[in-house]
Amino acid sequence: MKKLIFGALVAVILPAGISPRAFAQDDEEEIVISKEADATVSLDPLVSSAAVWQMTGDQIATAFKAKGFAWLDPKTKDRGLIRPRNLILKDDSNKKTIQYRMMRHKLMLFGSPAYEASLEFSGGKLNSVSISIWNKGDADQPIIKAIYEDLIKKTVSAVNVALAVPGRDLGLDNTAAAKISRWRWESPITLAQLESSAGKDADRQFTAEFIRLRLVPKGASGLESKGTSIAKVSVSSLTGRVKTNPAGDVYIDSVPMVDQGEKGYCAVATTERVMRYYGIQVDQHDLAKAAETSGSGTNPQDFENALHHLQGRFKIRVRDLIHFDDKDYEKMMEVYNREAKKAGARQAKPGDYYFEFNPDIMREARCRAGAFEKFRN
Repeated sequence: MKKLIFGALVAVILPAGISPRAFAQDDEEEIVISKEADATVSLDPLVSSAAVWQMTGDQIATAFKAKGFAWLDPKTKDRGLIRPRNLILKDDSNKKTIQYRMMRHKLMLFGSPAYEASLEFSGGKLNSVSISIWNKGDADQPIIKAIYEDLIKKTVSAVNVALAVPGRDLGLDNTAAAKISRWRWESPITLAQLESSAGKDADRQFTAEFIRLRLVPKGASGLESKGTSIAKVSVSSLTGRVKTNPAGDVYIDSVPMVDQGEKGYCAVATTERVMRYYGIQVDQHDLAKAAETSGSGTNPQDFENALHHLQGRFKIRVRDLIHFDDKDYEKMMEVYNREAKKAGARQAKPGDYYFEFNPDIMREARCRAGAFEKFRN
């Protein structure tokens, strides 16, 4: 086998008849395409097609099977995601050898790149679409104000044509997790809303957060402010979700799945799951704006402060069960190193603690000084 490597592009030449399965990721279904054009996925039909709202989840999954679609939860089939995934381009024009090349989907909306499309289903049919046109987490680099504003302008013009109705500038919405500028369209078939958010960094310089297009069928709800789209969840329904399996394990059922993608949004994506569980239809990108999350992660203290700030907006109460600051970290290191010394093991240095600790010693240390009891309570 001969490998030809050109930067990030890998071409693999195999004798005819040999499968390329080894080149697909273990957690993804192998997708083989026969021409490079198949890697480009147009999301335009999700906006302009009147028939899209009549499609079932299975029909969408079939139509976009090779175009990056995957269920967030295959059991419930209530939410799916179209996102660039690994592809294998098969070139069998040469009868003696077959050449396979690794590629990725390229999502397009109105002729410009897009990052993903989140789809929600109700009653078995498509009920909501949210297309991420640009967001700071998935972007390779930030964009300047002029490009950000031009992208919004071009999208407004494109949606005007796609829905055959002019959009209305609704101005700023301050009730969501992030301040959002909105454009709204109301066609006979579809309600659409273009949402964008930007701010300033610590140096008071412009910073773009996200641009997304959300759509629902005419007559459906779902385009309300994310801050006011709160479903009432009763205590009895929540207690009914606490399950016990035959092995005696107790778990919480029906926590919605969220896919953070390849960006450092673990904290905000996890919080989106929790808030959706309680009926709050918030988005990880809104939370990332509120917590000043970067592509590499979220500062814990900034995130804690953001959650407390959002209590009134989301009609929730945030309680710190375990407070963690620099003193807590120093105390934890002190207890750990004491246990490590007893065990004759290497002691951890400040800053390297999470990379060097011994799991068994860590377990012993965390059960000292009432830490475990506090956690269990």
